[in-house]
Amino acid sequence: MLVAAVCVVALGLAAGSLTSCAAEQEPLEFPAVSWEDGTPAGPLEADPWVQGVRAELEAEAVARNRLDFSIPEFAQTATQTYINRVASDAITDVSQHGATDLYPGPLPFVPVEVRVGYDGKDDDAAEVRGCVATDWTTESGKPADDLTARGIAYRLTRDSGGLVKVDSTLALHDLDCTALDPLPVALFTPAPEPSGITEVYDITRPSGTKVGGSS
Repeated sequence: MLVAAVCVVALGLAAGSLTSCAAEQEPLEFPAVSWEDGTPAGPLEADPWVQGVRAELEAEAVARNRLDFSIPEFAQTATQTYINRVASDAITDVSQHGATDLYPGPLPFVPVEVRVGYDGKDDDAAEVRGCVATDWTTESGKPADDLTARGIAYRLTRDSGGLVKVDSTLALHDLDCTALDPLPVALFTPAPEPSGITEVYDITRPSGTKVGGSS
């Protein structure tokens, strides 16, 4: 409640502080996730690279729902290059359609393989292969009844501080996802609401500034 305390002090100092207090807002609370059929417990779930993917999927979904790509959870789970690409995709969507669909929860994902040091890289890089849901986002924020899946590879790096971050993704068209069990589904609590943003100028860049130029 630091922001509120600062404003109380400011109000006691000068009437002119009213404007600055009104402009300050506390950060939105990061939503919890609720797994519909229990937390995934497959053989790869304890792998730190898989855990890195799951953490990024949560953060990316929240950032996309809010159209705020400066949230710290996203910066802690994805590289700047990846965040910039996601933000650019959202800007294009809003520019073309006036809005973006909502993520009911993190993108459903099943890992099937972890390749540490893929393509001759060192142990600070890994590729997590698996299947993700298609058509997961909806205008209402409620998931579709039937989900299909496609193959994907998440390519991650470990930074100098030891954080595992998603750096890029790769479509795996030859990965058969039809034989997998139903994808594990988690929903945000509280459920996401439309951001209300219909113009690209109101989207928050990774730097924390608005696309329109204001902070």
